[in-house]
Amino acid sequence: MLIVHACRLESVFSRAKTAEGVPSGNGVCHYRVVIVEVTDTIFPHLGLPDWLVTALVVVILAGFPVALILSWIYDIGPKGLIKTDKEESSQNSPSTLRKKPFTSNLFIVILAILLVGQFIYFGIIRNSWTGGLSEEIREEKVAVAVFNNFTGQEDLEAFGMMASEWIIAGLRELDVQASSPEMMRKSRENVGILPGNPSNLISLFELTGARYVVTGSFFLEDSILQVSSRLESTETGDVVYDFPVISGLVKDKEVLIREIRERLKGYWAVKQVDRLASFEPPRYEAYQALMECDGVPWDFRCQQKAIRLDSSFMLARIYYYFSTFQWELEEENQQTRQYILDNWDICTPYEKSYFRFVENMSVIRYEDALKALEENLSLDSKDLSVLLLTAQFYHGLNQNEKALDLLGPLFENYSKYREKLVIQEFYSFYFSILLSLGNSREIKEFILELDAEDYRKMGEKGRYQIFRALLLEGDFDEISRLQHFYRDQGISWDVVNWAYAYNTIFPDDSLNYFETQLRERLDEFNDPQDTWDYGVTTQFFHNNHQSRAFAHYVLREFEEAEAILQDLRTVDWDNYFTGYWTKKFHWHTRLWVEGFLGSTLARQGRTEEALAQVEYLESMRINRPSMINRLKKGSLSYYQARIYAILGMKQEAVEALSRSIQKGKIYEFRSFDQDWDLGALGDFQPYRDLFDQK
Repeated sequence: MLIVHACRLESVFSRAKTAEGVPSGNGVCHYRVVIVEVTDTIFPHLGLPDWLVTALVVVILAGFPVALILSWIYDIGPKGLIKTDKEESSQNSPSTLRKKPFTSNLFIVILAILLVGQFIYFGIIRNSWTGGLSEEIREEKVAVAVFNNFTGQEDLEAFGMMASEWIIAGLRELDVQASSPEMMRKSRENVGILPGNPSNLISLFELTGARYVVTGSFFLEDSILQVSSRLESTETGDVVYDFPVISGLVKDKEVLIREIRERLKGYWAVKQVDRLASFEPPRYEAYQALMECDGVPWDFRCQQKAIRLDSSFMLARIYYYFSTFQWELEEENQQTRQYILDNWDICTPYEKSYFRFVENMSVIRYEDALKALEENLSLDSKDLSVLLLTAQFYHGLNQNEKALDLLGPLFENYSKYREKLVIQEFYSFYFSILLSLGNSREIKEFILELDAEDYRKMGEKGRYQIFRALLLEGDFDEISRLQHFYRDQGISWDVVNWAYAYNTIFPDDSLNYFETQLRERLDEFNDPQDTWDYGVTTQFFHNNHQSRAFAHYVLREFEEAEAILQDLRTVDWDNYFTGYWTKKFHWHTRLWVEGFLGSTLARQGRTEEALAQVEYLESMRINRPSMINRLKKGSLSYYQARIYAILGMKQEAVEALSRSIQKGKIYEFRSFDQDWDLGALGDFQPYRDLFDQK
């Protein structure tokens, strides 16, 4: 605006001269206004700092008085600068001057200036400008906090998460190591917590391993969103750099997100700013919808909502690919797969690796699936979600030492990490890994520092593994103490699961330690049940802990269990379950009934009938639906192996287990070494050899 006012002042003198027919410098001033406007618009996109625009304004203002005086005294003509002649001025009207050939000289001068400017920019400024950040800073890992919402509008909360996620994506595009978006959403309250704080809270530096963090906030002024951000040290809290304020219309949130990403990206690797981003932010409403899924990757209905709002939202597509894989929605899975492949170039590295993970699982290439997980872990080794998933897969492939390397450090520093370990599987898989390595005593020592909230947080699976460890240690006093503690704190426990674990560890005992407790709660079990838990344990696991038949089986009341299972054979499973379940799931429910029935017959010593049930299971292969979910692969052969093992036919059992593994079965939680029906295999060497397969 200052330049515009200056031009107005200059135009007053110009009119005085043109009244006498003398050319003025007014046009030159207008050029200066245009130059400032253009540079103010273009410089940020070139990755140049704001001070260059300011410097240009200062130069123009400083040259304004000189230009004004010179324009009054001299004219530009064919012979260059000539002193104004009053007598000639009346003859040199603007129309006359325009006809003179000096315009070609002026064009040459402007072209020369542009060429010199281009040389200065590309040869000097572009190659020397580092965005105000030192090379040391730009080579360090950086976290990007969720931007704080100071607008007072809850509907804009997702904007802060979206800004963080797309800045991270932009930095990763330039090969800058950055924290994961998921990790930053989980670490919002840790921003500003420094190492060695008096409260012994885990700092952002310890949590992310990043020495610097981009923090930001945004507020609303009329219909304009104003976004401010800075770079801070996670070790000292010092402000390293204040980035310029970026603003945009609230209705154009996606455009503003893109602007924020590109502007901040330029401060890390200016020499690469000509690399255009290959992926764009989704519609804000679509991103907002995906965040409402609460990070659950198998909620396909929630993901469908995000995709309907923006069909090109690739992260939602990737998660939908995983959830349709989980739920055996094969048609939707294949359609999504093709869409992703058709748009592969706009996928981020994280999305590509996640796709390869699901893709390889579905075709039983577990080692390749593991490599894909490791690729995502390499993007941010502190990402707890990816770290847990990778550890689970190591454990599933019987690579327990590697799994322990990932989860061990978290539990060794449990006092700091306990607030971050909110996913139940952290505990259940950590304990299961330790038990697989024979470290039950370590679990016994670990629980000494746990409180009631810890036990609630780890869920039934985690508490089950603790009791299994105590059973292996033979510490029934500690088991009794924990049971009383649970009762006082209102914490539930899965007594049928504990009783099952007792049978697995002490198979020769006719009296189960938990028998009395299980009988007292026997009325809690029913068959069938149209419930989530009954469906899940039927579909994904080989023991249905909601089933009364299973409870009788654990109590060694095999005739009662058989009677219930015979009744379940008459259930029309295709029309029984409601909700998520598809007909593919119904086939697995029938498989569970028939496989479990075979085990009850074998337990009663009815060998011929049990072997006939093995053959009946084999006949079910004809109607076996196509499967892509790894949790269900190899299930039929696994049920056959259990029947063989109970009958003492060890070699046949191992052969059936081998077929199960070939079909895709891996060492899942509570299977193989934790399976009561396989207990008879014990130290049978061919059976143990299965565990040596990596």
